[in-house]
Amino acid sequence: MVCLIPLYACCEFFRQVKTLEDELHIATNNLRGLEIGEEKASQREDSSKKQSAILTKQTEGM
Repeated sequence: MVCLIPLYACCEFFRQVKTLEDELHIATNNLRGLEIGEEKASQREDSSKKQSAILTKQTEGM
């Protein structure tokens, strides 16, 4: 079987695939970081709401 695609074209193709894989890996890590940040922000918001409710009840009782 004879390869009809020049070797340089194959090398360029695999270089592009590797570049895209690397970019996908970076994007995936960035997305994970954003999801973690969002989860932490949501936890802080919930904590703030609870603290606000506690303080509101305490001031109403005065």
